[in-house]
Amino acid sequence: GSAERMSYTVIGDAVNLASRLEGFCKVVGAEIVVCETTATELEDAITVRLLVKLRAAGKLTGVRVFEPLGVASRVPPADLVAAFRNDEATADPTMS
Repeated sequence: GSAERMSYTVIGDAVNLASRLEGFCKVVGAEIVVCETTATELEDAITVRLLVKLRAAGKLTGVRVFEPLGVASRVPPADLVAAFRNDEATADPTMS
């Protein structure tokens, strides 16, 4: 052993957000959700739909949460229409 003991802990806003998104997956029944930063990075490759805008306790701004629908070139147009119709039906006007 070593005379010095090191402890590694991952902390910060990104880790906190990831944990909250993981829990949110279970709430909405999605396999995966991503934040706006990740959705922006994926925009040309993966089609995503906005699920909700959440605000974490202690934060002033909200985070947009997206669900990836599939590879952009492979998502059938009918699936996109159905996904976005569902968004309109369940939209919360207070989250705009």
